[in-house]
Amino acid sequence: LRPRAVGNLGALLVRTGRLTEAIPILEDTLKVKRAKYGDHHLTTLSTINDLGMVLSKSGSTQRALGLAQEAYDGRTEVLGEGDPRTITSLLNLANAHTRLGQPDEALTLLREGADRAKQRLGPEHPLTQNLRNTCAKTLLDSDHPQEAVQEARAIINDLDPSDQAASLSKGLVARSIVSTGLSAQGR
Repeated sequence: LRPRAVGNLGALLVRTGRLTEAIPILEDTLKVKRAKYGDHHLTTLSTINDLGMVLSKSGSTQRALGLAQEAYDGRTEVLGEGDPRTITSLLNLANAHTRLGQPDEALTLLREGADRAKQRLGPEHPLTQNLRNTCAKTLLDSDHPQEAVQEARAIINDLDPSDQAASLSKGLVARSIVSTGLSAQGR
């Protein structure tokens, strides 16, 4: 019960934005889970993923990249490439590359993940949307506004036009990227 209780405390601290407090708890939880369950148990991989994400957000990007890669590789091996948890680890790995100033590596992962998520979960699933929006934002941030606009417009075009309210809310990020990308092009 201890790893579960401590892990839940770490997750609660992450959800409430208390990343600095969460890091040592997640590190302790990971140490216990590695010893008890091994490196490729789903609960261990979940903690590896969470710790990598928290470290990335808190600025420990090099260490975060290693953990994100470990989580992604482990989940790919255990769950397969199309599992939503594996795709989430792929997104975290791409975000770690972005934070390290490696947009090309991030874009390769984001495109791959978006394709998988679109096939497995559909174009309107939140994870698919997140990957595609992150890809468009990464393009925009790496000085490719025209490609960012194209990607964001593709996201909008894939939304269900019969549900106007949902289409508008799901397309807000993409619309913002289109606007910013057009502005960057002087359009």
